Amino acid sequence: MYAGVRDPESVREPGVETLRLDVTDEDQIAAAAVAASDATIVINNAGIQAVRACWRDLWRARGVSWR
Repeated sequence: MYAGVRDPESVREPGVETLRLDVTDEDQIAAAAVAASDATIVINNAGIQAVRACWRDLWRARGVSWR
């Protein structure tokens, strides 16, 4: 399992190979693609906080309670 992160030293999960990856840096993207060329599934959660905030605001605007 690979984890593409800006700060690889921040990840200490057993069995996870960290790759330095800022998705706005084309060279880091290319290097991660080479390093993880055996990956068969990619899950991208970059920007998840922004998406969550959009949903929260939408739900609030509709009068739906948000935790």
